[in-house]
Amino acid sequence: MIFLKGLERILVICLGHFLKDDSTEFSVVEGDEYISSRWDGKSKFFYYKPKYLLLASLKWDHTDVFKTEQEYVENFKNLVDSMSSDGLIFANNEDAHIQEICADVGTKCVMFDFKELKKWGEENQIKTTALGDYNYRNALVAAKFATYFDINLEVIKEALLNFKGLKRRLEIRYASADSKYVVIDDFASSPAKVTGSIKSLKKEFPDHKLTIIFEPNTGSRTEASLNNYIDVFNGVDYVLLPKFAKLIKSKDIIIDEKVLAAFLKKNDIHVSEYSENKDLIDKLSEIVNDGGPHAFVFMSSQGMEPLIQKTIELLNK
Repeated sequence: MIFLKGLERILVICLGHFLKDDSTEFSVVEGDEYISSRWDGKSKFFYYKPKYLLLASLKWDHTDVFKTEQEYVENFKNLVDSMSSDGLIFANNEDAHIQEICADVGTKCVMFDFKELKKWGEENQIKTTALGDYNYRNALVAAKFATYFDINLEVIKEALLNFKGLKRRLEIRYASADSKYVVIDDFASSPAKVTGSIKSLKKEFPDHKLTIIFEPNTGSRTEASLNNYIDVFNGVDYVLLPKFAKLIKSKDIIIDEKVLAAFLKKNDIHVSEYSENKDLIDKLSEIVNDGGPHAFVFMSSQGMEPLIQKTIELLNK
């Protein structure tokens, strides 16, 4: 749970679960479309019964649950249709799927586009310390949305500057004194999220070589999801795949690190897979010894703390 400075009495942001707090007027929660549990296939966000909804992006994810892109979009359409008539939807007009589901709704819908939003942000000096272009875009959307609730813009700006970002969202875990080497922990575990993170990383570290250590989430390990990886790792110097965690039995064909590596190699990606962490660490050591500047980015939903710590040890030798 995070309280933003200046908004303690009126805003609570809840991470990972819904929280009711009677001392605040609003509770804000991630719109999680994943299933509620193994025995309840209904998306979590249906239980939140939101009055206000922010839709910044709608890209097919969790292919283990939503077998087609249209099924994924329809799920969000059902959420939009469930909104109360006295609510408010703030939605990205540049996303075709969002346009589709907001075309005929019984709730007030305000559309935005990022070009106008960026101009507004520059005029009002909206800033954030969080790393990455997508974090800045999210900050702009959140700031603009907050103005619809009569929150003072200066309070919003100060809150954003004091907000250090979420753990494991392009979180810098190590940076050498000369900034030649950086180690970053990131939650990106699906093709769409990896694409966004890589774009941000190239902008933040244009002179650094880039090594991605990647383990996909469950929904991005189905055979049907393979084509979503085309072009995702373009321009990355090294892609290293650790042994993927075992999954519970599934009706879907589940891919492992070997299958994904073979697919990426067909698309001319410099990728290698490892059944043992010690072999992956040897590769990391080899890359470190090649010299920098270099960014090592660990991308997974579960986290790779032992590998992160080992990489930091290698860089401190």
